[in-house]
Formats: sequence, C-alpha cells, structure tokens
Amino acid sequence: MTWVATDDFDSYTIGASLSGASGGSGWTGNWTIVSGAWTAQAAPAGGQGGNAARATPGNQRLSRTFTGVLTEVVKWRMLCTVTNPDAFTGVILFSGGAGLMSITFGADGNLKIYDNTLTYTTLQAYSANTWYTITVDFVEATDKYRAKIDAGAYSAFYDGDNTWDGASPVNLIELRSQSTNATFWFDDVGPEPATPPISNQPETLHVIRSGIRLR
Repeated sequence: MTWVATDDFDSYTIGASLSGASGGSGWTGNWTIVSGAWTAQAAPAGGQGGNAARATPGNQRLSRTFTGVLTEVVKWRMLCTVTNPDAFTGVILFSGGAGLMSITFGADGNLKIYDNTLTYTTLQAYSANTWYTITVDFVEATDKYRAKIDAGAYSAFYDGDNTWDGASPVNLIELRSQSTNATFWFDDVGPEPATPPISNQPETLHVIRSGIRLR
C-alpha cells in the first residue's frame, strides 16, 4: 500500500472543533481528540493559505487512522509560536498503539528527529511563527526513517522506536502539543507529490519558414 491520506483542513468551518471531523480523503477514521481542544482556524501567513488545525497551550493530542503502509514518504506543514516550547510539540507516527517516529520543535530552538531510546537529534534551527514543510521517508523492513525540512536535503536514516518489528504497518498519525507556552499549528498532510518523469529523448525543433518545414 502507498500513503493516500490527505487533509488540508479547508473544508472545516473556522472555529469548529476537529473532534469527529471527516474532511480530506484516504482515511479509515475521523479526527479524534485524545485530549485537550483542537479547532480549525484561518492559517497563519506563510503557509498554503486556507485553514489549519490549531492547538492552544496545554496537553493537546489529535489523531487519525489510515490504511497501514510499510514503506512510504509523507509530508506535512507545522508551525510553533515560540522557539522554547516547554514540552513535546510535534507529530508522531504510530503502528497500532506504538509511537515509532516523531519530529518535534525542540526547546533549544531546533527541529529534532527521534532516534530511538528517547534520544532526539537536531535537524536544523527554526524560527517562531514560521511554517516548515516536513517530509518523512520511512522503511518498515529496516525500522529506519529520515526527514528533510522544506526543500533541504534528507537527514541520515535513524532508528525508530525499539518496538518497531519490521512487519507492522504504520497506520496512525498523532499531533501532540503538550507545551504550556506554545500554540501549535498543523496543515497539509499527504503523500509527497510524484516527480514527473524526465524524457531521455532529445527535443525536436520545428521551424516553419515560407511554408517549408526544417527538421
């Protein structure tokens, strides 16, 4: 299976709770508020416009299930209003009930990737109130994944959580904002767009002059 779940949050009414929200496509369930309050709001400037999911400070968790995938590339956009969130503020990919991979806004002003045994490795610095496009490439068979920020290069591959068994599909995404001093925004989750093929055939220039075609 390939990743097909998408949601840009534009179909939701501004101010509406995302509990039970069913917009987007390719999901196997609706958005579920695990804790706290998540609403659709007009997205801050600098993203793709339209609406986005917003969590105000506190223990806020929002999740949604999709058909399980073993090896895939997924991307989303996220924004944090401070550079020093005092608790986890980011996105986790799950297999069943086990969180395997995560990207978070670190308290030291760096975007970080989870590297097994509760270790987080820096990807790059981030600024407050700035949208970042996160792309995650994961390989279930090796229990490894990597990430890139915006149009940058991919990181090295890192080990996911040690409960990853090389066979269980990834089937749930959770947005988690446990910080008491940050507002977390999330938008535009979906597969990475396919790259158009590049033809190996040379182009032929046709010149029409005085009714005579030159090749």
